Amino acid sequence: MLSCQFILLLVLLSIVDVVCQEKSFVGPAGFEPATPKV
Repeated sequence: MLSCQFILLLVLLSIVDVVCQEKSFVGPAGFEPATPKV
């Protein structure tokens, strides 16, 4: 049985992972496309 805190932690980690991937792909500022890390 999973606790609510554990589920919330997993959701937070997944959201942070997606945001980091988008930033690394778009670029730090978001104005100019940086070289995508393959």
